[in-house]
Amino acid sequence: MVRSVMRRMGLTCLLAAVLILAACGLARASGAITIDVPDSAVPGGQVAIRGTVTGEQVSGVPVGITVKDPAGAVRFVDETRTGSDGAFSFTFTLPADASRGNWEVKVAGGGAAVQKTFSVGGAAGLVSATPSSVRPGESVTFSGKVPQNNVPVGITVKDPNGRVAFVNETRSAVDGSYSFTFTVPAGAATGTWTVDVAGGGTTGQTTFTVSTTTGGGGGGGGGGGGGGGGGGGGTTPPGKPEQPGTTEGKSVVKEGQETRITVAGGKVEMVLPAGAVAAGATVTVKTIEGSQVGNMNLDQLVSRFARGLLGVYQIEAVDAGGKALSSSGKPFTVIFKLNASPSSFRTEVGGYYADPVYGMLVPVPTAYNPATGEARLTVKQFRTYALVEEQGKTFPDVPVGSWYEDVVKKMARKNLMGGFPGGQFKPGDNLTRGQAAKLITLGAGVPGSEVSGKFADVRGHWAQVHINSAAAAGVIGGYPDGSFQPDRQVTRAELVSMLLRALGEKGAGVKGAFKDVAPDHWAAPVIARAVEKGIVGGYPDGTFRPDAPVTRAEAAGMIDRAFAL
Repeated sequence: MVRSVMRRMGLTCLLAAVLILAACGLARASGAITIDVPDSAVPGGQVAIRGTVTGEQVSGVPVGITVKDPAGAVRFVDETRTGSDGAFSFTFTLPADASRGNWEVKVAGGGAAVQKTFSVGGAAGLVSATPSSVRPGESVTFSGKVPQNNVPVGITVKDPNGRVAFVNETRSAVDGSYSFTFTVPAGAATGTWTVDVAGGGTTGQTTFTVSTTTGGGGGGGGGGGGGGGGGGGGTTPPGKPEQPGTTEGKSVVKEGQETRITVAGGKVEMVLPAGAVAAGATVTVKTIEGSQVGNMNLDQLVSRFARGLLGVYQIEAVDAGGKALSSSGKPFTVIFKLNASPSSFRTEVGGYYADPVYGMLVPVPTAYNPATGEARLTVKQFRTYALVEEQGKTFPDVPVGSWYEDVVKKMARKNLMGGFPGGQFKPGDNLTRGQAAKLITLGAGVPGSEVSGKFADVRGHWAQVHINSAAAAGVIGGYPDGSFQPDRQVTRAELVSMLLRALGEKGAGVKGAFKDVAPDHWAAPVIARAVEKGIVGGYPDGTFRPDAPVTRAEAAGMIDRAFAL
C-alpha cells in the first residue's frame, strides 16, 4: 500500500511538472517573430536576414537561424540576441557554387519560429548579346538592366577555351540600364563565347557564337568601332620605329656584363644590366608584325583609350638549360626611338604590356622625351610590349587647378581609371575593394592569373580576375570568414597596406606621425612607411583617418605616387 501511495504521489508530481512546463511554454509562445528575407540572391553574394521579436520580453532574447540549400543540406547556422527594441539581423555569404533553386530560412526565438524561402540564381534578362552570332572582326553589344541606378556594372567575356578576352566596367544609368561593345579579334577562336555580367547585387550570363560562316547581322556595322584607333581626329601620330631588315635580335648573357640587343635598324634597343639574369641565359627581342597577339587585337584595345599603336615587340628569355624565364632579378630598359620629325611628336607616349588574362594593355613606367622622340620603358618581366600614342582626357567634374586634376587625367590616359556615363569622373565617390584590386594589379603590373581564387564571394564579380590575381601574388587578403567583400568600401589603411605589398615593401616606418593612429593600430607600421615613401600624407588637422573610405581622387594620387607610371 505504501508503494501504491508513493507511485500515485510520483505520478501527481510528474503531472504537475508537465503542467508547469506547458504553462511556461504557452507563456513563451505568446511572443511572435517576423523576418525580412530577400526574394533572390546570387552564388557568392551576401544575404541579409532581418527580423523582430515581439511580446512581453523583447530585449536580449536568443534568436537562432538555420539555412538549408534546395537539397535540404544545412549551409548556415548562427545565433544572436535581440537589441533593446527586439530587432536582430544575420548576414551570411552564399558559396560560390551555391545550388540554384529555393533555399529555406528558419528562425526561432522568444518561443516562436518562422520559415521563409529565397531563390538562388542569376537574374533573368540581366544581359543579352546583339547580334547573337558574329564573325571574327565584327562587334557585339551586351546590354541589360540591373536593379539599381548609378552602381558599378562589370563584364567579363571568355572565348570557347575559357580564356578572358574582354574585361570592362561602367555605371548603370538612372533606369539601371547599361551597355558594352566588344569587337571580336580578327583571329578569334570560333565557337560559343561566354559573357558574365555583375552589378547591383545580382549577376547574369549569356552567350554568343563566333563563326567564320555566319552572317554577322547588325554586328557588321558595329565592327566600324575598330576605327576608333583613328580617334585622334586628323592629328599626325609619331612615326613608328623603323623596321628595315632585322626583326629579331638574340644574345647570350655573359657573366658580369651588360647585355644589349637592338632590332629595327637600331631604333629599338633592350638594355639588360649585369646580374639581371644568370650567365648563359639567352634573351630574344622580336618585332611583332601587325597587331594580333594571341587572342588579343591590340589595335582594338588601343582604340578604346588612345590615339594609336606605334609598335609591338616581344621579349623572351630562357636559362642555360632552356627553361623559360618570366622575369629578371633587376629592372631593365627598353628604348624606342621614334623616327618622326620633331614637329609631329606628341607629349603623350607610353609603354604597355599585353596581358592575355586581363585581355587589356597594362601601362609600365615610361620616360618619354618629346624633343627627341625617345621613350624609355623600365620593366622586369619578359613579355610582349607595345608603344602607344596616348590621348588626353578631361572631365567636367574635375576642376582646372584642383589638387587631383593632373593625376586623374594621367590615370585616364594610362587606361587605369575611366569616366562614367555622361562623361563624369566622380572624384568624390568612394572606392570599393574590388576597384582597388583592379587598380593595384594594373598599376603594379601583377600578371593576370587564371587560378580560381580562394574567396567564395567573388565568383562572377566583374573584378574577379583582378582579385584572384592579386591574391595569388600575395598583394591582397580577405577576412576571417573567407570572404573578400569586393563591393565594400576600401579604407585608407587597407589601400596603403595593399600598395606596400604590391611594391614588395616589408619594412615598417616610424610610428606616431598622426594623432589618430594609435601605436597598436594594425596598420600603424605600414601607414608610417607609406608616408616615408611619399605615397600618402595626412590631413591639415594632423589626422590620417585610417578607417575612412578612400575617394577616387585620393586613390588616383596614391596609385600615381606608388607606381610612377
